[in-house]
Amino acid sequence: MRIIPLAVCMFALSGMATVAAQAQSRPERTYQNIDRSINQQQRQLQQQQQNQFETNQLRQDIQRNQLFVPPPSGPGISGCVGPRC
Repeated sequence: MRIIPLAVCMFALSGMATVAAQAQSRPERTYQNIDRSINQQQRQLQQQQQNQFETNQLRQDIQRNQLFVPPPSGPGISGCVGPRC
């Protein structure tokens, strides 16, 4: 029996949300659209900055690894193969 009153309440609340959305003035909708757009741009900028940061970290890791590569050593490194090398 509780399901019916709960469903009625949910239906009423969804109707109130629709009425509230329709009751917004044009400047309020414009403000919300601008705010939504700014928030989206900020998220995109944050993602771009995070990607750039990670790219720079990888680039630094590669450069660091290339600086500290030990010189090759051992037989046959000069390209000479055979008993006379």
